[in-house]
Amino acid sequence: MATKRLYFTRHGETQEALDSIVQGQSNSFLTANGRKNSLALGSYLSEHFSITEVITSDLDRAVETANLIFSKINHEIEIKKEPLLREISFGVFEKKPFDLLDKYRSSDPNELEYVKPPEGESLNGLRQRVLSWFTGFLPLSLDGSLIVTHKGPLYMIIESFHPGDMDEISKVLTFNILLIMDVYPDGSYKISKIIPPNDFI
Repeated sequence: MATKRLYFTRHGETQEALDSIVQGQSNSFLTANGRKNSLALGSYLSEHFSITEVITSDLDRAVETANLIFSKINHEIEIKKEPLLREISFGVFEKKPFDLLDKYRSSDPNELEYVKPPEGESLNGLRQRVLSWFTGFLPLSLDGSLIVTHKGPLYMIIESFHPGDMDEISKVLTFNILLIMDVYPDGSYKISKIIPPNDFI
């Protein structure tokens, strides 16, 4: 089996993110800037790489990003929606200011991994959900697969093979960031390149 190359990206910018409003698994749409940058990413992918399939979170902001990217790719590919790629659920805090969620989480910072907002999901729950999908997807993935998801799932995938400071990893995961992953014949994998939006906008 030859080395496979996979592409991961975060959805484009949303107004809720700019306004520090919790999104989680609630739906939102891209800003004009988010749409423009997603189109630019699509053009960049079309010019430099061969995309064979698109797998996206089924939340609107990710699907919109995937469709914009798809519009710039010059051959027919399938877009698959995957609920397991959704952002973490923040439960009752969704669509509310982020400082309310931060206050709730800071009540027990030593147990942040397991803090579960009412009707929501813990970080550990997100990790188990995403890695369950990832470990099943990896051996069956096509060379050239593009995965469109959210900051939380991307963080958990990176953390699975490159443990590090959460804040430092999170800083890399900007809107429309492009992560290129090489998957080797022995099943091992690594991020071989990180392409920030400034490189293609």
